[in-house]
Amino acid sequence: VSTILALGWALALAAVPTAPVTTVPDDAPVGPFVDPDTPRSELRRLDKLGREFELVMSDEFAVDGRKFGPDGNDPIWTATHNRDKTNLGLAYMRPEMATTERGFLKITTDRVRYRGTGYSSGQVMSWNKFCLTGGIVEIKFVLPGQPGLGALWPAIWMLGNLGRATFESSTEGFWPWSYDQCTRPVGPEAAFQFDQRISHCDAEPGFGMHPFQGRGSPEIDILETNTAEHFAKQLVNQSVYAPNATALAGSLQLAPRVPKWMRADEGELPDRHHPWYPGIVNGEEAAYNSNFFGLWNYDSVSSVTILPDDAYSTPHKVTFEYA
Repeated sequence: VSTILALGWALALAAVPTAPVTTVPDDAPVGPFVDPDTPRSELRRLDKLGREFELVMSDEFAVDGRKFGPDGNDPIWTATHNRDKTNLGLAYMRPEMATTERGFLKITTDRVRYRGTGYSSGQVMSWNKFCLTGGIVEIKFVLPGQPGLGALWPAIWMLGNLGRATFESSTEGFWPWSYDQCTRPVGPEAAFQFDQRISHCDAEPGFGMHPFQGRGSPEIDILETNTAEHFAKQLVNQSVYAPNATALAGSLQLAPRVPKWMRADEGELPDRHHPWYPGIVNGEEAAYNSNFFGLWNYDSVSSVTILPDDAYSTPHKVTFEYA
């Protein structure tokens, strides 16, 4: 039994201090991470606030049979050879499970035992090769599996470059910290032991880091999918979503967490007694992920939207903008 996650393109755009342009000259220079197969119409774009962004990275996956092994030959991506224990995964990540075919990055999961696991799968990451500090990220994808089938948990996500995703020794004390104060949390949150590895309190953090500057690796999940029953049980109970509908969750994971009283109970929505992160506005087709607000040591700020069933057979786009 095999399931396949397919990515048709990956684009990253960064802000540029220039006046908006309507066309890009054919001989306009592009950065070293821009795929020459990317249409020139994608070299400039405006975000939802009207700011102009310039393409700094793209991959069309147009060449079949690419290899992303840990030898580092690919300029952007590395396919890892490790087991992801951070999410209690059942699969071992193997480089040969990731390749390109007919304009897609194809990641396959098979029920093939390997090194004590029951499944073989793959993941690729741009860690230590390409970083983005703000802008627009867009991916075209086709989901693995079929509608109503849970447990596969395909994901497209970003992590601060101080930590290497799924390598726990590199993320300890960094994930998912986003904190630049020397004031330490109090109350129940103090149970986190303030184990931010490089904090604002450090006069000599080492590693070439600036003194008195908190550092961390917050996580941004652009796409995670599961059934609506898993991500939005409260809305399923209100008959807003069908239990087996495919829900896409987009999330921000960060630490330290806010006080416990600000969180709604699991399965409930924030209100004036549990304000959560005030100011969050969901779109017309999105809602809070009411099933998960984080754990005792971090927050998960997450919204869900329902995907059509053809997301398993037809490419769809997901776009993320941040500054």
